[in-house]
Amino acid sequence: MPPVSTPASAPSVSGPGASDSAAFRRRDLLVGGSALAALIFATPYLSRPIMMHAEDFAPLLDSVSDILLPGSLSTQPGAFLASVMPREWRGLTLSHVKTVSHWLNRHAQGDFLSISFERRFAVLTALDTATFDRAAAETGESDAAVDAETVEAWTILKRALLTSFYTSQKGGSGDLAFNLVPGRWDADIPLAHAPHPLSNDWLAIWFS
Repeated sequence: MPPVSTPASAPSVSGPGASDSAAFRRRDLLVGGSALAALIFATPYLSRPIMMHAEDFAPLLDSVSDILLPGSLSTQPGAFLASVMPREWRGLTLSHVKTVSHWLNRHAQGDFLSISFERRFAVLTALDTATFDRAAAETGESDAAVDAETVEAWTILKRALLTSFYTSQKGGSGDLAFNLVPGRWDADIPLAHAPHPLSNDWLAIWFS
């Protein structure tokens, strides 16, 4: 009887090639899992809006103050209002500044601070006219529509800018006079060509 031949051995699955292939698969799995975990944990932070603080609006406040009150930059209005805004000084809040900033950027068709001084002056003038010039707003002469929220925000911000300047040393002593005895009657008062208003005219201050 012829000898029975034994079948050839099947290739082993535990050879070096299979080991390397499994190692690559494990490494790919670890790398993919790490990337997925990073994406999952990072998504809440990526979706959060950028938080803006009061000091972030100091350059905008400086620019608006410089247009409203030429020469007021030396009093650092932006830094001052940013420091008192958390206490809602003169009723001013961060929300008011954001509202005005949004309106200015929209009508500047971009970043309000990046356009020329002449264009910034025109945009701010349009906001001020539409807010305070009721006749122009009613007749349609104003080319800028302002909603009630923006009207309130700009009114409060403008009042805060004016108060911050005229209570500073430069505004109080340079542009205003001071009467030690207010309310007295003087028959003849020397009147200069451009008289300075009184810094302690409390009736005017009360209604400002």
